[in-house]
Amino acid sequence: MLACKMALRMPVRMISNAVEMPAGIRRCLVVCLAALPLVACAGRPPYSFDLSRIEEAWLRAELERLEQKDRAVRRDAVLTLGQRRDRRAVPYLVQVLADPEAAVRAAVANSLGWLGDSSAVEPLILLLQDSHQFVVEEAALALGRLGEPRAAPALLDLLARGKDRGRAAAARALAALGQSSAGPALVNCLERDRNPFVRRECARSLGLTSPGDAETARSLERALLRDSSTMVRRAAAASLGSVGSAESVPALETALEDEDPYVRRAALESIRAIKRNKEPKDRS
Repeated sequence: MLACKMALRMPVRMISNAVEMPAGIRRCLVVCLAALPLVACAGRPPYSFDLSRIEEAWLRAELERLEQKDRAVRRDAVLTLGQRRDRRAVPYLVQVLADPEAAVRAAVANSLGWLGDSSAVEPLILLLQDSHQFVVEEAALALGRLGEPRAAPALLDLLARGKDRGRAAAARALAALGQSSAGPALVNCLERDRNPFVRRECARSLGLTSPGDAETARSLERALLRDSSTMVRRAAAASLGSVGSAESVPALETALEDEDPYVRRAALESIRAIKRNKEPKDRS
């Protein structure tokens, strides 16, 4: 029994001393230490073992790493907390949004998006004003994953006024939110934005946010037939499969002669999708 008690005390001490270990090693340590009581008590009646103490020690160790001087250690701790999906870390991660290193702030945004706690929405909205574009991008994508409609106005503003990476991320986030009201802004972006990567994301998002909308379908048809970028034409062709109707088929048939084989394939698949969607109505 003495061996059992010693084994129960060892995990918390070992994890607490593992602050400097790489995240993968620490995770393996948690799994291995969880089995110690079973090994120590072999041959004796089952010993009740609560993993909560190990979990608490692990969380404390990761939170301590958030305060390390090495930015790589801080970033690793942030990502590990996000992968663990432990919402108790959210208030601590929000504080790290003020970290002087952009890579750490971007990692915090990423982790907050995966943790799924709505209390992170306002801090992430503020992060959309960050001076580093990859931080803004991560913040916008995180807002999309959180799925909170109240983030839509800030994302629409980013779509209209942000830099290239921010605008593209805003389009993707609005699609993740399922905001049909974003349709006009996405149409304007598709028709006027100078960056083909941004136009592509707008075309993709329209396929998710505006199914069956006639005005959106006309905009996608114009992009399909006129846009100079193959990636935009490809996205427009694919989105017409969900947005378009029989009226979009002529444009899609014209796109079957496009120089890009992927545009042709997307157009053919959308024609088939429109015909499938139309069949039940004809039968009724």
